Amino acid sequence: MAMTATYTSVNGQILHENRNGSETELVPDPLGSVIQTRSSSGSTTSSTVYWPYGETRTASGANPTPWGYVGTYGYHQDSGEMLYVRARDYRPSLERWQTVDPLWPQEPAYRYVAGMPTMAIDPSGASPVCLIPCAPCAACLIDLLIVCPPGAGWEECVQGVWNELPAWLKWGCGLACAGCLACVVRALLPPPVRPQPEPLPQPPGKPQLPPTSPRPLPPGNQEPPVGPRPLPERPCPPQTGPPVRPPWRPVLPPKLRSPAYVLCMFFCNWLCNPGQPYDCGPTFCNDLCDPLL
Repeated sequence: MAMTATYTSVNGQILHENRNGSETELVPDPLGSVIQTRSSSGSTTSSTVYWPYGETRTASGANPTPWGYVGTYGYHQDSGEMLYVRARDYRPSLERWQTVDPLWPQEPAYRYVAGMPTMAIDPSGASPVCLIPCAPCAACLIDLLIVCPPGAGWEECVQGVWNELPAWLKWGCGLACAGCLACVVRALLPPPVRPQPEPLPQPPGKPQLPPTSPRPLPPGNQEPPVGPRPLPERPCPPQTGPPVRPPWRPVLPPKLRSPAYVLCMFFCNWLCNPGQPYDCGPTFCNDLCDPLL
């Protein structure tokens, strides 16, 4: 008899599995990782805690389903430590994708969710989604659109609703939208230029050959090496005119090289302005935004 499984999903999340009559309820965390499985009677059959990149931190019981780290969004336990994520395979123990990013070399070849595993997931295997900061920001914006539908007097309606909100809700919506914007900007920005790795040292006792030098022939063998014939060297024509200089680029301090950090500091300082009803303290913004560097 072939094994059959049916699933129940809510807003794209798998929350229930029925495999040949054996029902399992999946309990996710905010990122969609299965932290508990429960039987049809409601008893807990397994509990799991994960490290940020998906390694199992603690586990008790046996998960009867193939869904674990970000499992409710489709990360499928394939074989061993491999997770199948539609377009690619992800290995949590290495914190890396196992196939090259389709956008390489514009994007790092194997980087996972732009280095933000506590804020973003990648259900398609091709583009990270800033789930944690963008979900509350979207809730705030959708609430404003429901109360104030677009049309005449929309700006006055939004301003009136915003003025009536409690201070803690304004602060929370502002930080959530700032974090969402910073997460999206960081995910879209190209990675910094890294220097090429140095060549590996040769074993002792062997001559150190430059990378472009031909390999010496064995004694008594005067046959030319197999391969394309090197092109004859041609002298470069004399340069005329002024020398070409590379374009000038400003040298920014390290903390200004991250747009996510700059945006976070801008919104945080705006919310913590002395004219606002928030007393954040002198080091609050630095402590909040430093992880974005």
